Amino acid sequence: MKKTNNKKISGFDQTDLDYTADVIPMAYRSEIALLGNEKAKLVEKYIISTYKYLDAFPQKALEEAKKAVKVVSRLAVVREMLGLAAYKSGDWSLAIRELKTARRLNGLSDYLPIIADSYRGLGQPMQVFEIAISPEAMSLPLPAHIEMSIVLAGAYSDIGKFRPALKTLKHEMARRGLSTELKLRLMEAQAVLLEVEGRQVEANKIWSITEPIRQSIDDVALSELIVYDIGEDESSEDE
Repeated sequence: MKKTNNKKISGFDQTDLDYTADVIPMAYRSEIALLGNEKAKLVEKYIISTYKYLDAFPQKALEEAKKAVKVVSRLAVVREMLGLAAYKSGDWSLAIRELKTARRLNGLSDYLPIIADSYRGLGQPMQVFEIAISPEAMSLPLPAHIEMSIVLAGAYSDIGKFRPALKTLKHEMARRGLSTELKLRLMEAQAVLLEVEGRQVEANKIWSITEPIRQSIDDVALSELIVYDIGEDESSEDE
């Protein structure tokens, strides 16, 4: 399964390697401060540790997030971090439960793509379609909307419908004003679809374009990028 691989979710920017309290968004820090000095410092410590280990050592991140929840469970940020750590660890049920709890606490819908992708992990792609047409999904900010579309394409692929999967991604690629990161995410998702379909040669052509740019995230190179147009395989059975 291809995860959404979001680098920025609800304000957490994982390109920042300075793991201090500054990695926690100000709105969250304000909530944590209300806990009182001693408890706030402990929760902050566990959140920073979770954040630090999230990508490279997700099981360790999961342990740290659980510690934060034991200190204070009715705080959106600790449930969010536990949900993200569970997602990174492949504990799909826990990820869904915790991110839904975080949504109830803070009203944010940014987690919807990750919740949807977790349903894919559980082998329940039909849940993805229900989420994708919900009013909350329709009003997602652009980065989360793109991630939701990638998950939706994956769900189509899960049930053997390659053409709708591809069309979902192509529709998003036609948007104006997409950032470097979002264009790369969509192209990489196309490559994954092709690999699933056994069309490795075509997938490799896309990877040959995206991988050097992914390494440099070079906006100049992106402006010169010619998007590889994937043709639909007429032999694919989508009915």
